[in-house]
Order: sequence, then structure tokens, then C-alpha cells
Amino acid sequence: MVSIAVTGSGRCGTHSVANFLSQRGLLVDGSRPIVKHESNPEKLIKLLLLGDQDAVLDLVLRWNHEIEVSPYLVFLDNLPRSFRAIAVMRDGRDTIRAGLRDGWYYESEKDHWSDLQPRVSSDRFENACHFWNWTYRKLLVWDAPIFRLEDLRTSDKVLQQLLVESSLISNGTQLELPHRNKDRIGKIKFKVLKQIDPGPFSTWTEQQKQVFEERCGELMDQFYDGWRDDDRAH
Repeated sequence: MVSIAVTGSGRCGTHSVANFLSQRGLLVDGSRPIVKHESNPEKLIKLLLLGDQDAVLDLVLRWNHEIEVSPYLVFLDNLPRSFRAIAVMRDGRDTIRAGLRDGWYYESEKDHWSDLQPRVSSDRFENACHFWNWTYRKLLVWDAPIFRLEDLRTSDKVLQQLLVESSLISNGTQLELPHRNKDRIGKIKFKVLKQIDPGPFSTWTEQQKQVFEERCGELMDQFYDGWRDDDRAH
């Protein structure tokens, strides 16, 4: 039943987008859509780790709701033909920092979703940079419209466009993206995942900035024009 699949790298605002679509959108017949966030995560991750794409597709095709919002969808080889992909993107500098604080490339917990993330080195920071780039390169291949989280937070016009792309209409209330993810249990859990925090971009080492440039610079130029010259770059 799912027809709209909203995905991204994780730590990019999918939880807020799911809440927005559920609270502010209506189907064309005036009824409220059923929007879910990260459906069946444990089973989905386990199947993805086993590499059983057929079983994954069978699972997602049996979901009984209109819109699924989940970063795990990006690990599918391809979306079902009946799905339309929408992407949520957050500035790579912020995403990478948040991801490393919240369990990206953690290697000690059984069936942890970070084991799905592609690796290019033994360095967690470089891997995180690669993953951000890998995710949105893949979503561009899927021809997914990409919505920047920063625009969704500040522009009614962009929020309206998100509703349109999701085959929804506004319910007439004020368009506003709900506040950030308040999953306190998840955040407490990630405290023990050997988290690292590279700090804000302006405090990154020259080596980290070089890695980010090499892995993410071209895509950042495409979606965050002028990022090298903003306040955080100094």
C-alpha cells in the first residue's frame, strides 16, 4: 500500500518530516494519511544485513500505510516500482557530526544498523563522510526530489512543495516543521556506543576538512553553494 517513501542518511530530519506529513497533510479525498516512521526496524535491518533483498521487498510491500519515512530504505538495491522516493538532506557537516555522536559505524552491537553503512577505510570520520555522499548520490540516481532540512525549517513554500510531492494537500493549519527528534531513550542508548564528536566544522582539523572536501565537496557545492565561505568555515 505504501506509495511514498521518504528517506535520507539518518540524522537528517526524517522523524520531523514524518510528524509534519502526518499532522499537516491530507489525502486528496480529505482523509488523513497513515504516515509511519521506521516501520519494523529490527526485522528490516536483520534482512538487510543478511543481504536478502527479496525478503526485504516482500516485507515493505506488505506495509499497510500510505507513506513510509525511514533512513533504512536507502539500503535497498532498488525501491519497488510502486514507490516514489523523496529525499531529506541536511548539511553534510551537521549530519556527519550528529551521526558520529549517535552511533554511526559502531561495530560491537549485534545487528546494529551501522553495519549496513558502506566502509572505505578504518577511520569512522572518513566513513561517515563517504556515507553522506553515498546516500545522496544514490537518491539522485533514484531521481528523488531532495528537500534540504534547513529549507523545510524556514520556508512555508518548501513545506507546501513537500506536501505536493507526497501527493498530499494542506489541512489548512499553519505549516511548520515539528521540533527535532526527542527520542530520549535512543539518545541515552547511543551514549554508550563509543561516540565521538568532531565538534563544529570550524574546529575540525585540517585533515578532517580535507577528507570532507574530497568525499563531500562536490555534492556540497551542488546543494549548499557557498558553504566554504560561511561563518562555520572560519
